[in-house]
Amino acid sequence: MKSFNIGTILCAVIISLASANGVAEEQNKDRTGTPDGSSTCTQCHTGGGFNPQMEIIIEDETGTEVDAFIPGADYTLTVTLSSIPFPTVFGFQATALFDDLSNAGSFSDPGTGVQIEIVNNASIMNRHVVEHSNPGFVGNFEVQWTAPMDESDVTFYASGVTANGNNESSGDKATNIQRTLSPQMPDHVWENALENVRLGTYPDQWQLYGSSPTTIDRVRLIDLQGQIILDQRASAIPRQGLLPGMYIIHVQAGNTSKTFKVMHI
Repeated sequence: MKSFNIGTILCAVIISLASANGVAEEQNKDRTGTPDGSSTCTQCHTGGGFNPQMEIIIEDETGTEVDAFIPGADYTLTVTLSSIPFPTVFGFQATALFDDLSNAGSFSDPGTGVQIEIVNNASIMNRHVVEHSNPGFVGNFEVQWTAPMDESDVTFYASGVTANGNNESSGDKATNIQRTLSPQMPDHVWENALENVRLGTYPDQWQLYGSSPTTIDRVRLIDLQGQIILDQRASAIPRQGLLPGMYIIHVQAGNTSKTFKVMHI
């Protein structure tokens, strides 16, 4: 396994609710508090009597919350906000970056009240952000995050605002949290039912050995962009029609998994 000392930063931050459709869309600004100097909304949203609580939840495709990620795999990122007393509205903004502040992974399939934007100004270059499309009456915001094809930790930074809905920053309250996940790389992610599974390479297919086909619940072939090319239970993975390049084969049995890197020429 290669060794990298690159942090990936995912910052989920509530923006000024005076920008009802999101500050990235309306003002072309990043308000996630990234290391290149973008501010956070905690600087403005003060004085309210709310008690905001925030959580970042990352779940795999089975709905299981994870504490590590598989490069190239898809996850549901949920930012939750709550408060007693209950506020009128919530909102958020988020980004995912490498340590060099380039975009890390990708966002897609935004949930209700969520949108994906690009911020590009004198200070921030071509940054993908996720934010509310309208302030939410319930503090749950979902988006799909495809993990980068990289062996680096991912740190999730979050800040949230619970707001009184007066279209001003006064009378609101903000909070911040963070969470870090490490990657699960090939040769380090299997156990139990899959620990003896091996992969054979043939001109027309890849073949899994060492476990009966009924043991394997799911086999996925994933390209370097994180796109799922094949999703099946069968232990033979056809190579016909694939473009030359590197792929990932992710095998799942129950709550265990194993990952192979493969090259198609």
